[in-house]
Amino acid sequence: ESRAVIVDDYHCLPANKEVRNLFVAEILKRFETVVLLGGAELRVMELAGHDHESPHLWEFNHLVVMAFGHRLRADFIRKWHCIGREGQTEDEDAVTRMVRLEQMITGILGKDLLPPYPVYLLLLLQQIETVNPHEVSAASYGRLYGAVLTAYLAKSGEAADVETKVGYLTELAYHLYETKSDHLADEAMEAWHGGYCERQLVRLDYQKLLRELTLSQVLAARGGQVSFRYKAGFYYFVAQYMSENIAKPAVRDEVKRLCGQIHREASANIIVFLCHLSNEPLILNTVLANADGLFAEAEESDVLKDAAFTAKLSVRPERAELHLTNPEQNRLKA
Repeated sequence: ESRAVIVDDYHCLPANKEVRNLFVAEILKRFETVVLLGGAELRVMELAGHDHESPHLWEFNHLVVMAFGHRLRADFIRKWHCIGREGQTEDEDAVTRMVRLEQMITGILGKDLLPPYPVYLLLLLQQIETVNPHEVSAASYGRLYGAVLTAYLAKSGEAADVETKVGYLTELAYHLYETKSDHLADEAMEAWHGGYCERQLVRLDYQKLLRELTLSQVLAARGGQVSFRYKAGFYYFVAQYMSENIAKPAVRDEVKRLCGQIHREASANIIVFLCHLSNEPLILNTVLANADGLFAEAEESDVLKDAAFTAKLSVRPERAELHLTNPEQNRLKA
């Protein structure tokens, strides 16, 4: 009764349901506390049929790890900022620094680029500490993403393999970009892998490499398809390819096309990463040229003259009252 067991990667067990059921039944007999951890596949594979499939799992409490919202993210960053400062009073400057750090993290995470899980927040906070605060601009976000991706690639396999994996992922990302696809079927992925090895004159074990890239959470392999797990990885490695091949006319033309449509999410993020990875003047000059042309035919507005009609509106203004409140409490409430 005093024994507990944690089974990680439960979804990687053999697909035979009878074997799984026998296994779960056995550990339930031997342990008072049983914790099963699994990927998203677990909910589809095991919990679909309440009446006849994996009946033992329905005796468990079902929990899902959620990403942090803005309030939990703020609390997490506050705790990080307070490490080593226990007992010190938070002055206005300290609160301002924490708010700025929070805004910076939110900007780096972007819209679904990386999920706001604690492990990603921790990696970003560690990397931000090594950067001069005045250097953390949009372009330097690329450095922070690169550090996160490198840290995850180093999690599995030999440390010396990281450079090989970066080159492999760079080619894969641009292949998906060129074919306008977000995934490859298993057969197509294996065929592409073979072609890559021939071009690069290297021998890479496909199953081993795919397993390591999946464990690193850079790629996702499920449902007979292989894709980048998060948008950040895809955009980053596409930009990496462009930076390494910027001298090629086809790549230069593609960079110009992307600079002309930075109102689109994919284009904007690739260009942001490219600004970090390459010093090629073409990138910045093209962005500035496109920006100058946006309102080339529009007349400059005279704010006072154009808004003069508002003075004729017969609207009785309400009495404005400014309540004394705590700014930090208001921010957390929001």
